[in-house]
Amino acid sequence: MQIQNFSFQNFRGYGNDEHSIELNQSESSLRLLSGLNGSGKSSILMALNFGIYGNITTLKNELLANIQNKHCIVKCEIKISDNEYLHIKRGLLPNKLDCKFQVGGKDITASFGKRELQSIINDRFQIPQNIFNNLICINISDYNSFFEISQSERKLRIDKIFNLTELNKYLEITKETLKNKKLKLNEQQLKINLVENQIVNAEKELNDVKSNELNQKNINKLEINKEKEINNVEIEKNNEIIIKLNVELTELNNELIELKSSYQDLNEKIEKGNKVIRKFDTKINEIKYAQKEFSKLGEITSNNSGNINDYDENYLELIEEIELEIEKLKENNNTIVKKIQEYETKISNVNKKIKLIRSGKCPTCETDLTTDEFVEKKNEYLELTKEYELLKKENDNTIKDNDYNIKNGAKEIWKYYENAKLYYENKIYEVKEKLEKITNKRKNIDEQQDGLLEKQNEIRNTIRKYEKEIDSLKYKLKELDYKLNESVIEYKVKIEQIEKQIDDYKKDIKKIENEIIEQNEELEIYEILQNALGENGLKKDIFESIIPIINEQIKVFSGIVDNEFICELDSDFGFNITHKGIERDIKSLSTGQKKKLELCIIFAFYVVMISQWSNLNVLFLDEVFSGLDVEQTNNVLNVLNIIRKQFNLHIFCSHHQDLDTTLFSHIYNIYKDEYGFSQIELKQ
Repeated sequence: MQIQNFSFQNFRGYGNDEHSIELNQSESSLRLLSGLNGSGKSSILMALNFGIYGNITTLKNELLANIQNKHCIVKCEIKISDNEYLHIKRGLLPNKLDCKFQVGGKDITASFGKRELQSIINDRFQIPQNIFNNLICINISDYNSFFEISQSERKLRIDKIFNLTELNKYLEITKETLKNKKLKLNEQQLKINLVENQIVNAEKELNDVKSNELNQKNINKLEINKEKEINNVEIEKNNEIIIKLNVELTELNNELIELKSSYQDLNEKIEKGNKVIRKFDTKINEIKYAQKEFSKLGEITSNNSGNINDYDENYLELIEEIELEIEKLKENNNTIVKKIQEYETKISNVNKKIKLIRSGKCPTCETDLTTDEFVEKKNEYLELTKEYELLKKENDNTIKDNDYNIKNGAKEIWKYYENAKLYYENKIYEVKEKLEKITNKRKNIDEQQDGLLEKQNEIRNTIRKYEKEIDSLKYKLKELDYKLNESVIEYKVKIEQIEKQIDDYKKDIKKIENEIIEQNEELEIYEILQNALGENGLKKDIFESIIPIINEQIKVFSGIVDNEFICELDSDFGFNITHKGIERDIKSLSTGQKKKLELCIIFAFYVVMISQWSNLNVLFLDEVFSGLDVEQTNNVLNVLNIIRKQFNLHIFCSHHQDLDTTLFSHIYNIYKDEYGFSQIELKQ
């Protein structure tokens, strides 16, 4: 993968002007970043770092924007492979990230969500940020005094250079975890000892409880059995009394049954008497109704009172014969009345004719009568009138005779009714007298029943009283049994509690032992991990594999910079310095000689690191020429050119002093303009 170009504006001290850095993919280059301290040289690398990863590990993001303009933009173009490219445009906020991921010339970014863009960048760029920082930027100050610092400090710097500090963090975490787990194991062992002591105490308590239980059980049994015997005697006495009372109650019940039977017989007799009375009352009402009907025939009630001795059971048949005779008389009267009405009509007609004749008019045509014929006619009509009057009178007399006979028949019927009424009233009186006697007898039976029922209730209450006493005694017996069992149960419960407690203690021990087994297994794993993360583990394997390569590179670069001293590092990063086969003390070297050795070590370390990421095409060196004379500077430039060509790198060297610019392919002059913004001027 290769960074093709990047640009930025309003980043740190830079203003609105967009500054671009183009990196030719076909040729490597050695470039100089020249400028005073604080002019903005370091911000160029920061901008690239922020563009790819979205943050700077040493600064908060809000400090990256220009103070005046309050925002920044960084763009990067990265070639992942021959047909894959990343185009990144990033601002401070997450939603200010635009990324185009091109594969085969097609933009496939749309298939990803906004939140996945940084994951795409990290996944495709493949270099973690901490490794990128070590590879792309070498800070010479990390190697200063390489020979004067202690061996442990030297190891820490080497760990940082090779990104092994994470292993150190994990090692410290592992050591702390091991320490805590060992402490926990000791605590668990103490818990086991404590629980074992608790088991011993519980077993002793269990034996004491079992012994006390047996003694107390025997004492309680004697006392309770004696009290139970007394209660049983009382219960037996009460049961005998209840039996006697039940016998008496049975006798009372039999008497009540007999009284109820007699009472029922009397009720039946009263009901029969009442039926007879109702029957006679009905008869009397019928007679009264009949009398009312016959009273319409005339005044017959005043002198026609009845006599009970003249009562005839067949009075209804006699009455019926009289009624038939009366009915015949009424029919005869009706016939005569009709005849009388006919006579009256005839008389009326004759009288009209006579009236006309007397007035001298013809009864038929009403013409004046003057002849003797009309006089005869008049006399004829007068004779007819007399005849009709006589017949009418005879019929009136017949009706009077019939009416008299009807009244006499009605009086006879009334008398029969009066006799029957008196007879029935007398019978009702007799029945009522009998009913009164029966009612009095029934009242006596009621009083007897009330007395028996009262006595029955007294006996039942007495029985209930004794039954209640028996229940109370039985309850006492149950209480005694419960008391006896309770003492047994109490001890049994206590024994079960202690046994359960002992069982729980044993389970706790078993659980702790299982936890100890698990802890020991984890301890073994963490001890293995500690050894792997320690100085004699992975790091030792790593350093044993790379130290020979580093030592070989130190020799190579020592020859290039014309260094007469040879430095070899051991696996613990101790060092051995020789000069023409003779060991030399580092203190015997001059400052310039030590500086040469330190530069050789720096480049040797870098070559080893860059070998693993050969596609990375950028390197920034901060103040690499500081403290070097002209000859040493040229030697370092020779080394840089060799590394540049070997790994096809664009190397940026930042320096605040003047250098021979002919040795660089690109010179960037970095300065502050009149407004205080950083500016980049490319001279060649």
